[in-house]
Order: sequence, then C-alpha cells, then structure tokens
Amino acid sequence: MKAYGSTTTAGLTSIDGLPRGLSLQQLEAADRPARTCVFSEHEQLKREAFFHAEQLDPAVARFGGLFTDSDFKTYTAPRTTASAFPQASVLGSSGLVAWQGEFLADSLQSIEPWRASTIVAEAEAGWVRLKRPVRLPGRRLAGNWFHVFTGAWRNYAHWMTECMPKLLLFRWLREHVPELRLLLPEFGSSSFHRRTLELLGVDDAVSLHLGEDDVVTPDVLWYAPIIAIWRLQPICQVAAQHLAAAAVGRRSELTLPQKRIYIRRLTPLRRVANFDALEPVLAACGFAVISTETMTLDEQICTMRSASLVIGEHGAGLVNLMFCQPGSRLLELFNPCGAQPAFWVLASLCKVDYGFLVGSHWATPQSLEPDGNTDYTVSPRQLLRGIQAMLIR
Repeated sequence: MKAYGSTTTAGLTSIDGLPRGLSLQQLEAADRPARTCVFSEHEQLKREAFFHAEQLDPAVARFGGLFTDSDFKTYTAPRTTASAFPQASVLGSSGLVAWQGEFLADSLQSIEPWRASTIVAEAEAGWVRLKRPVRLPGRRLAGNWFHVFTGAWRNYAHWMTECMPKLLLFRWLREHVPELRLLLPEFGSSSFHRRTLELLGVDDAVSLHLGEDDVVTPDVLWYAPIIAIWRLQPICQVAAQHLAAAAVGRRSELTLPQKRIYIRRLTPLRRVANFDALEPVLAACGFAVISTETMTLDEQICTMRSASLVIGEHGAGLVNLMFCQPGSRLLELFNPCGAQPAFWVLASLCKVDYGFLVGSHWATPQSLEPDGNTDYTVSPRQLLRGIQAMLIR
C-alpha cells in the first residue's frame, strides 16, 4: 500500500504518513510474522478487592465506574511472545515500526504528539500523519535486532511497565537467537534507564541507541506485543523481581529504608494542596515522607522492598509498588477526576493489598474546575480513616 504523498528516489521512499496496521496479536493469528517465539500463554487474572475504598462519581471521574464494575474484576492477560519481521523499519526515538506499507498498531502505544521530539503529528482511527517526511528504508542493519521501547519511554511509570519487562524478554530471546542485538532510544542524561539495563544484566555494548531523526531497517526486526497497563502480564512481576533482587544485593551502601512511607509528589500536578495539615497525622502514625523524584533507582527499589505500608499521591512514582513484598499495602490518593485503575491492576499482580481515597477539588484562579491534573485536598480525618483501614488485617 502506498503512503499518502510518498515519493521514491534512488531506492528511497519519502513518506509523511502511513495507515495504521494490524496488532501483533492479529498478525500472529494470521501467521504473518516470519517466526514467533512464545514465552507464556494466556492467563486468567483477578483485580483484587479493596481493603479501603471511597465513593467515586462516574460523572466526574472518567474511569470511576471501573472500580465497581464486576466485569472488570477479572481479565485475560495476553500471552507473552516475540515475532520476527524481515525488513521492518524503526523510526527514531518515537519507536514507530513500518512494515509492508503500514505502521504496526502496537508501535503506536503511548505516542506523545505534543512532545516536540516525537515524529507523530496525529494518529487518527486508520491513519498516522508524521510531522516531517521520513525516508525509508533508512540505515540498513545486518542481523537480528529486538525493539523494546514505546513512545512514552521517558516517563518512569511507562518505562517500568511497558519497556522494562521486555528487557527481560530480550535476555530470554537471546537463548533462541544468540546474535540478537537491542534497539533503544537515546537516553541522554537520564540515569534510571541506564541503571535498569545494568541491574538486569543487559550489556549496552549489544545496543544501538536511536536519536529522534534516525531511521533503521534491520535484516530481521524482533518485536513483542504491547504491555497494556490495565491488563498487565505476569512478566511484569517477574521482571520487577529480577530488578529488585539485583538492587537489594547492593543495599549495604544505602540507608536502611522505612517501613511506613508517604510518597509526596514534587511535580506540580495532582498534588495534595493541604499537605501541611496531614503531616501531624502521618508523623503520629509513623510514616516517613519521601519524594521518588529525588532518589536513585536503587534507593526507590530498596525503599519499596522494605516498606509494609505505602500511601501515595497518584503519579509515576507509585509504579514502584511492583518492588513491594507480597502482603504490603498501598493507599492511593486521587483528585476527584483522576481515579483510574492502573496501580490497582499492578498491585493485584504483585499481591500487594490496594485501597484508595478521593480528595476534594482545590480551586485556584488557574483551575476553577477540576480535571485529571488539578490539585486537591484530603482532610486529616479522612486520611486517618484510610490509615486505620491499612492496619486492620
């Protein structure tokens, strides 16, 4: 299928968009990849009951109805696979995969058109438009290469749930494809990305890091289906255990973490506006206040690994619950619009007990009406009720 506005010169095709193709699950069902390795089959999983829950208004909280929907309490986790696509092209640090005149649907996961460095301008129902023309096939790469990242790899939570488990899959796949190498984005000054590779024993020497304008076409591109944050697969828990074991093995260099922690957001979105009023309650109940934005990856892992009770404002830092011991408890704080089940799903997978509080909108001249990112208040009495529920076994 020809791309809209495409031109061909000396073997190169310049495109400014392509149709949205099929998902990997659909392609595998149609037996279209050259080869597929299966590492785990479908599995029926539960989203566990809450130890504490508050009333959600589905008219305000877009996804609030899911918390009480009986049909949402179970799901079928997709099987974990990796498939081979000859002569597929990867478009820079956005990670889009073009194959046979289409973009693989899975490579459009978590794309961020608002980001200047993202190649995607718009992703409609059946079409993906690019911000600037791209020439295919770009740079040729000999051999087999595995592509592990999504468009939101810069975000800590997306990296840990969508990308990090595929690094473990890469290690397993190399047992079947010994000369397999790795495609990654150019991390820049980021430390948690590189530290993840080190802890999982992935040698950066076997990797090629792509900048935003790089286009590469391996002889064979290996690609795994998306890991959907509301339908997480067991590989996410297994990868987190590998990461935690490596970090905890080096914990002698770190301060002994607290057993009860409160995760305070520094990013000026979705914060508890009256936090000063909550500090006496937290102190009286033995909670230490931390901010994951100021911590190294090892410190975050070891802190969560040792914590038994965690309270946190909804945000990327709560993905660290994947490092908690089974039987730990998480109390998540939401603003009125922001309730969504991502960390409930992750907690259930990792056998961490889950509960949540819903705060009240904190109106300011800049945000008179609530939305998913506005600040909110939680009353001391409301927080104390949540803590008391955490202590009941």
